[in-house]
Parts: sequence; C-alpha cells; structure tokens
Amino acid sequence: MAKVGNSAPREKNPTFVTQPLNLHLTFKYKTMEPKRIFRSKNDRVLGGVCGGLGNYFNIDPVLIRVLWAVSFFAAGMGLLGYFIAWIIIPEEPGT
Repeated sequence: MAKVGNSAPREKNPTFVTQPLNLHLTFKYKTMEPKRIFRSKNDRVLGGVCGGLGNYFNIDPVLIRVLWAVSFFAAGMGLLGYFIAWIIIPEEPGT
C-alpha cells in the first residue's frame, strides 16, 4: 500500500515561537437614552408642536405644518389634534 502525503516527521522551526493569544477586548456600549418628543422653543409658529415633531422625526417642520393644514381643511380634525398635542407634548427643557 502506498503512503499518501509527506510521511517525514515535521521539523520544529526555532524561529517560530507559539505564545498564548492575549486579546484585551473592551467593549464600550454607549447607553442610549430613549428619544423623547418635546415642543420646540426655537422653531415655533404657534405652540412649537410642528417644530418638535420635525426635530423628533428629523424632517423639516414646514412639511408637518402643511400636513396639519391639509388635515384641518380635509377632515376638520387638524386643529383639535394640534391643541391636544399642544397640551400633551411637554415643552423642550433648557434654554
């Protein structure tokens, strides 16, 4: 029967030294606070609701104002919804 592969014993290479693998891995998790919605103090026309929603969803508040206006004229509930949001959503803290 024929031998497969190199049957000669391996020679140890003196230049290659096996050392234990020391990995000091530190994971830094940034604790994320939940995103909160506030009425804007800076970007407000009436109560800051549209500016706060724009900041929360990271879109232009003008788009939200247009949607409120369309909601007001189409279904008549836009104004009531705005006043309810004005009461429920807290004002932005700080200056």
